[in-house]
Amino acid sequence: MKKKYFSGFLLLALFFSNCTKKSDVTNPSVPANATLTVKLSHPVIYADGFDETTIAVLDKNGNDVTAQAVLKINGVVTGSAKFSTNTQGSVKISASIGTEIAPEVTLTVSSAGISKYSGKVLLEKYTAAWCGFCPRVSYKVKQTVTANPKVIPVFIHDGDALNFPLVNQLKTLFNISAVPGVVLNRKQPWMDNVNDWNELVTPASALTANWAPLGQSIQSNINGNIISGKVLTEFNVSTSRPLKIMIMLVEDGVVVSQSNYYNTTPGSPLSGLGQPITGYVQQNVLRQMATDIFGDPIPATATVKNAIYEKSFSFNAAGLEISKCSVVSSVVYDHQSGWQGSLNSQVVKAGLVQLFD
Repeated sequence: MKKKYFSGFLLLALFFSNCTKKSDVTNPSVPANATLTVKLSHPVIYADGFDETTIAVLDKNGNDVTAQAVLKINGVVTGSAKFSTNTQGSVKISASIGTEIAPEVTLTVSSAGISKYSGKVLLEKYTAAWCGFCPRVSYKVKQTVTANPKVIPVFIHDGDALNFPLVNQLKTLFNISAVPGVVLNRKQPWMDNVNDWNELVTPASALTANWAPLGQSIQSNINGNIISGKVLTEFNVSTSRPLKIMIMLVEDGVVVSQSNYYNTTPGSPLSGLGQPITGYVQQNVLRQMATDIFGDPIPATATVKNAIYEKSFSFNAAGLEISKCSVVSSVVYDHQSGWQGSLNSQVVKAGLVQLFD
């Protein structure tokens, strides 16, 4: 919001009888001679960092003059008319135009409570059969997923027989300069301790405890070589942030020899398996995308609390072992918007249904 100044004066008091959200806030205490009023789209929001209120400034004729106003949150100038926070409590919001300073309006930020959805983490590992270091990280990812099934792994191969054609675009966006590389929730990189074979991808498990702003259900069917279905995304919050949905097909049990630099490393679980490891079973191999690799846009009209957005998908799995395929879905920010990361993910074996959980 551009900061501009002109004259006016605001006196406003808001009273709340309970914590029920309302789509509009009246201003019964505004003096008859007040030239400006402030409205909050929601007088109560949840402390989830996602739920938000929109601030509007109106002149005495009811015209929206928010673009000309200077807004303050707890006395600090903000450049946005939208506000969200992770902190519970009362937030003081004021507006001014020129020399006139509006009285503060109180926004109540309440506990988000326990989300009705479980948080899941998308773990994308960049790997290659020719990379001798890669089985070390694959081993740790496997142990992590065994310990916490809410971590959903997707292995993106680079320059081998399982090469994903668009791998370089992904590597560029997430600054992956070499394999192995791990990115959590399309945002957070992870590097392992090369000397610790008992290490888990602990940040991934920690992220599963985050409050989930949405949940997903996947319905999949198999007809010959075609895996099709739909992903349902239900929102636990309302937001104007630009979101996208990604739908991927991964395959387990793909046998491709794997380079192994730890064949003679004492204490390594890869010791004695050979260099290369023949008959190595590659898991969670990214095969196809039913959407753009960075996701297809979700309409802003769908990102509303309790709304369900439906996205259909279809994969031609000819040449793949369909019984070992799974569908993975994830809702992510549009990375070109300045936001980044996955908000929640889901996975289901091809031909099965995974309900909201």
